[in-house]
Amino acid sequence: MRHSRIVRHPEGLSSSGTDLPAWNLNDLYAGLDDPRIAADLQSAQDAAVAFESRYKDKLTGLSGADLAAAVHEYERISEALGRAACLPRTPTTPSTANSTRPCPSA
Repeated sequence: MRHSRIVRHPEGLSSSGTDLPAWNLNDLYAGLDDPRIAADLQSAQDAAVAFESRYKDKLTGLSGADLAAAVHEYERISEALGRAACLPRTPTTPSTANSTRPCPSA
């Protein structure tokens, strides 16, 4: 006996998968010219410099708890950079909807 499946497509997507949803990123930044972007990037850079100073050439000597703290700190830096880096690549307007550069995972 042959079974058929009903496939439902998320709202905003066509069955061909070529239409991508437009994301509302107002919770992150007001727009590409939002001064918080530059502030977040500067903060991430400062955190990355401090991270390098604290952990460069020292990872092998860390305890498990200290290594976990380092990984957590790295993830916070990566998340901050990921939020800012995704903005120009995320389909929010027709000018950015056709970007072929993938957003880095955070």
